[in-house]
Amino acid sequence: MSSDLALEHEAMIDVLHDPVKLGVNLRAARKSVGLIQEEAGLRLGMARTTIIAIEQGTRHVRVEELQEMAKLYECDFSLFFIAPEPPAEPELSARKRVLKRVFLRDPDTTMTAMLM
Repeated sequence: MSSDLALEHEAMIDVLHDPVKLGVNLRAARKSVGLIQEEAGLRLGMARTTIIAIEQGTRHVRVEELQEMAKLYECDFSLFFIAPEPPAEPELSARKRVLKRVFLRDPDTTMTAMLM
């Protein structure tokens, strides 16, 4: 097994054993088709609170439920088991980028500039 394939396999195993990561993927899949939790729940025959619990990783999800979600979310079942991307850091404004650079050089001056 190549090293890239081995890493991908390891990441999938990690998601299988981490309901929070699985929930992150399920939430992303639901949002990708423009469904809110309530509508997804109605179509899947689940309460909105059940969808919330599954997406938060506090409720176990059965294979049959994952298969139904894959159909509803128009995606391949295996996509639920890919390690989720870490959240992107928000873009800093130009002023904040400058203040950050200055702060690293001189914290006292930066604090004064921030208060102005």
